[in-house]
Amino acid sequence: GRNKGYFLILDCLEETLETRIGKWAKEDKRFKARPFRIFRSKSCSAISRGPTGREILFGERLKVTYDIAGAMLYLHKQNVIYRDLKPANLGFDVRGDIKLFDFGLAKELPPDIDMNEDTYEMSGAGSLRYMAPEVVLRRPYNLKADVFSLSVLIYEILAMKKPYARFSVDKLINDVIIGGGRPKLQARWPEAIRDILEMSWSDDASERPTMELLQNVVRFHAMEMRNGDDTGLERVRRRRSYGSIGTVSSNYQSGSDHSFSIDRSEKTIES
Repeated sequence: GRNKGYFLILDCLEETLETRIGKWAKEDKRFKARPFRIFRSKSCSAISRGPTGREILFGERLKVTYDIAGAMLYLHKQNVIYRDLKPANLGFDVRGDIKLFDFGLAKELPPDIDMNEDTYEMSGAGSLRYMAPEVVLRRPYNLKADVFSLSVLIYEILAMKKPYARFSVDKLINDVIIGGGRPKLQARWPEAIRDILEMSWSDDASERPTMELLQNVVRFHAMEMRNGDDTGLERVRRRRSYGSIGTVSSNYQSGSDHSFSIDRSEKTIES
């Protein structure tokens, strides 16, 4: 058989996710000032009932989030933990596809074990703003540390602002890592997105979902924002109404007997 190994691929990236988030924020501000799509001609003008610019932009950000989760899921299926997920390590190529790069902190975990349950003694690596508490505190951890990092990154993509932007290192450690504070989620985001983020950045790694479930929840809402268009997305069954992440999880993770409960008393902080 073939020997298992890894190799490098060189690609030209047009801009980083960090730069793109700044552009999204400017576009969103412009669309916010003009909430309706207005079409004008010489004889009349009309207000479109279709999706607004902000809604289209939100759908675009969800699609990017889905692609990032897909890249992370691929790594996890190879028993690789990335450990340094942040906007500066993601970029867009000439086709507009997002790419994950800089694998300097990535680590292959031992095979034939439960990657999402067993924990390992590893160094505290990563960028503090996105690091899971167990990593910062140098406790054993596993692939769920990447799930935590992605949840913080998803918040940044959807909110279009850096979490804990004005926090000093000491305040980050005291208020977030030890104190359990998290960014305040926006009420206008889909409930299932808010629920999955709250689960994903739980202090308790065992309460976090797998990367696969996280990706599938995002995929569902990316399709919803595009009226069921699954171009670039794997096909999933649509369901229009549900109350919480617990209701939709069965659509995404067949054979799962997980149940979910969200602690709404979790501490939130202005970032």
